Amino acid sequence: MAISPIDGNTVEFKLAEAEAIELHKRDGRLRGNVGSVRRDPFTLVFILDLLLPQQLYVLHNEVLGDVTIGLVPIGPFDTSYGYEAVFN
Repeated sequence: MAISPIDGNTVEFKLAEAEAIELHKRDGRLRGNVGSVRRDPFTLVFILDLLLPQQLYVLHNEVLGDVTIGLVPIGPFDTSYGYEAVFN
């Protein structure tokens, strides 16, 4: 995958983790309203050999195309830097 900061530079990165977020039993999304689409929250962790600031980035994937998401640096990840995106 490729990531492009809003300023237009492009770098390659790798998806390291994808994890579902466990909902609390009192969360309304657990009740499954009839006729509504329920989406479970999840996090994605990417790794990159470059330290980037927290901001919106355009991710390009051959299947999904271009998607703009917010990435937050989460510190060192093995020998690279980790970035997290949360979807809820």
